[in-house]
Amino acid sequence: MEIRVGTLKDCRAIAELHVKVWQQAYSGILPKHYLASLSVPEREIMWRRIVDRQPGQLLVARVADAVVDFIAFGASRDEDAPTDRAEIWAIYVEVPSWSTGTGRLLWLQAQDFIVS
Repeated sequence: MEIRVGTLKDCRAIAELHVKVWQQAYSGILPKHYLASLSVPEREIMWRRIVDRQPGQLLVARVADAVVDFIAFGASRDEDAPTDRAEIWAIYVEVPSWSTGTGRLLWLQAQDFIVS
């Protein structure tokens, strides 16, 4: 697995993963019609905006040239947070990778980015 900074070229794959994981993770919790209405093109636009505005705050995990997991992070948005505080904005791991440690690897890499 390779973990690297996400780019605009990754946004379609990130959007596909985002929607797929939502549909799998929230099946039986959220209404089927809502999950079916999630839009990959809309999510792609959202992720392109994020990458444009906050480059370097998105990491992707790739296996065999495919995005399989991602994490978005950055400085804390709390007004009273110290400058050394950060937060995870999103973390998505493919269902087959749940409980394998890949989410933890992304989290650790994000911490390295925040500290440096």
